[in-house]
Amino acid sequence: MFVPLLAEAFQAADLAVPKASVKSYSIQQTINLLATGRFVAILSGSVLRFNANRSSLTILPVEFATRPWTIGIVKLKNRTISPVVQTFIDCIQEVSKPMARAKLAVG
Repeated sequence: MFVPLLAEAFQAADLAVPKASVKSYSIQQTINLLATGRFVAILSGSVLRFNANRSSLTILPVEFATRPWTIGIVKLKNRTISPVVQTFIDCIQEVSKPMARAKLAVG
């Protein structure tokens, strides 16, 4: 999922794309590997925001000249949204507004 975006970011900075020595789809496993001090990883701002302090991670301030991801919610036309879904949407909007304002400034 991140590989094409990361390759684009490294190439835009005229850097070679590093070879991965460990691949994991588990955020928790990645954070645990990082905590050993023997690995470097690229994680999303939201993952760092909610896990960095808890795991004593050091966040390196690296600027990537890539485009932000667009995320949307899609619903079927002429369908009523259930109260549970509406609560989920409200929660996501509430959580994401401060992040958008801060532009995911982590660190």
